[in-house]
Amino acid sequence: MNLHPLKTTLHSKPPIQPSEFPQLHFSYSPSQDGVDQNILILFHGLGDHHRNFVQFGKRMNLPQTAILAIGGPSPIPAMDPIEEGSGWFPAFDFYGNDIPASSKPALQGLLKTRALLIQFIQSCVFAAEGRWKQNPQNVFLFGFSQGGCVALDMGLSCAREGVAFGGVISVCGWLEDGMGVSLKDAGNDLSILVVQGNQDQVCPESEYSAKRKYLLSLMRDPNTCEVAIIAGKGHSMPGSDRDEVLKIMQFLSSRMTLRNLKLEAMSDVYEVK
Repeated sequence: MNLHPLKTTLHSKPPIQPSEFPQLHFSYSPSQDGVDQNILILFHGLGDHHRNFVQFGKRMNLPQTAILAIGGPSPIPAMDPIEEGSGWFPAFDFYGNDIPASSKPALQGLLKTRALLIQFIQSCVFAAEGRWKQNPQNVFLFGFSQGGCVALDMGLSCAREGVAFGGVISVCGWLEDGMGVSLKDAGNDLSILVVQGNQDQVCPESEYSAKRKYLLSLMRDPNTCEVAIIAGKGHSMPGSDRDEVLKIMQFLSSRMTLRNLKLEAMSDVYEVK
């Protein structure tokens, strides 16, 4: 048994710059306390923008957590994706008609988005020196509506390939039949929280019970997936409902790793090897 002085590493990580991956638009914000131990990756809803979502992430004020808000790569007809907003897979045709999420164009669009996001995370979140390659459990995904669907798909797909994120939160977003991958014969579990309102006009109660059943059918351990039904909530982002905010914060706080900076700074603390 040998004693070694405890070595501390830099608290902040190299910021993710737009020039590193021009195929996607995104906003990156380092942790407000200067310690980028964790990272929360945000996926906005259909027709929204990453600039709005990064502000939401900052307002969460999570300790030791950088914020990365990605813009959806799927354009919406008659909308400027850079200035107005975008999506993650086709939802409307050029005449404004709905494209069902279970249709072939939507599923093909999701697969294209998945491949692009995996490439982005591998090259920008993991591969760069000093980021999160050694600690994928410190990477968390959060999405709303269509962005929640993509967050779930990404979490399952990466877990299937051996990269288990710390957790995935989807607010009012579900996978449709044919989306996502099964973890039943994979070696990884995935912690998931889906927040759903019982007054959601986009996904009414008559539909989300079936969607929950489908999601659980993909899980290696269904107990790692929690569905929180919020009374009175519509199809909306987390806001003033205390129960909803508490559920989300409890999910994150129970899984995020936080460094004890005071302990690391003590000169008489040693590591046993």
